[in-house]
Amino acid sequence: SHRDYTTGFFCHSPGAGDHVYGSSSYIRNYDFVGLVKDYNPVEKKALIEQRNPFAVGDKVEVTGPETETFSFPIKEIFGAEEGTPLKTAPHPQQLVWVPVPRPLKPYDLVRRIRVEGQDI
Repeated sequence: SHRDYTTGFFCHSPGAGDHVYGSSSYIRNYDFVGLVKDYNPVEKKALIEQRNPFAVGDKVEVTGPETETFSFPIKEIFGAEEGTPLKTAPHPQQLVWVPVPRPLKPYDLVRRIRVEGQDI
């Protein structure tokens, strides 16, 4: 996340165009939804520890130091222990299995691409 900014007094005395009149809140393009804990190469599923709610149908992006960033829609979610299909992962630090199109590594980040005006 980031905020809009100006050079302030660094280059010259500020004029009307050098003030940020809009929101001074952070600009967030993504919501952090989970952390990869494990990957099952046989079933092509990632064990994800939920950090913010996500659901079937959400478009997410995965990124990590050794993982090339890519996005995909969540088509299925399964409970980690019982393996039952779920529509959402609503509970903090809930462990769920999610089918993924590529291999993932532990500690890869899963983030939802934020839609304009959408709150968590």
